Amino acid sequence: MELLQSQAVAIDGLSVRRIREEKRLTQLYVAKVVGVTTDTVSRWENNRYPTIRRDNAVKLAEALEVDLENILKQDDSDEGCEDDLSSGKRSFKQKIVYLFVVIGLILVAAIYLIQKNNTAVAPPLKAARILPNYAAPGSQILIQVQIISEKPLKGMILKETFPQGWQMIDSVPVASSVEEKAAAARWIFRNPPKTLKIYYILEVSPEASVDTSPQIEGE
Repeated sequence: MELLQSQAVAIDGLSVRRIREEKRLTQLYVAKVVGVTTDTVSRWENNRYPTIRRDNAVKLAEALEVDLENILKQDDSDEGCEDDLSSGKRSFKQKIVYLFVVIGLILVAAIYLIQKNNTAVAPPLKAARILPNYAAPGSQILIQVQIISEKPLKGMILKETFPQGWQMIDSVPVASSVEEKAAAARWIFRNPPKTLKIYYILEVSPEASVDTSPQIEGE
């Protein structure tokens, strides 16, 4: 299992960017789902990395809501089937024209993204967390998080962070990932309802001091 996750695959950055823009997803959203930075997503889309980890490629396809094969680089070369006269060589003039076309497309895409980022406004959200005022060391507590959106969302990520040593026992809906070392859990929602409720049970660390006021935070 570890060997499979560590394999590297080659992705087609242009296809990744095209699919993301068609679905009107931001680089920030994709980065949050995959668990990387927006700079990394930008480098992927510009083919700055020849290969990426397979598990990251799977998460990237999940964020874009497509199959993994749709973002992998396809090898369409047929060696030995073409002679020297039809080997795809371009003249110097053709290369110059091609270069200007690529530069023009990049400029158009950059202007489009800048305008889109300037005009796109995230719908306002209201969030509330309900939890007990007191908890004994080693006990289990129920926490409820309610999120209300004024407009429909295409996707949303909720991350809850709790004190070190505390453990998540169960949750409804089931968390997409739980990071024990970071003491955090994450839920990924696609087309969530305007009113969303999440319940989860935490086990307080047996070593917790009764005189402390631990914090549970979310974003």
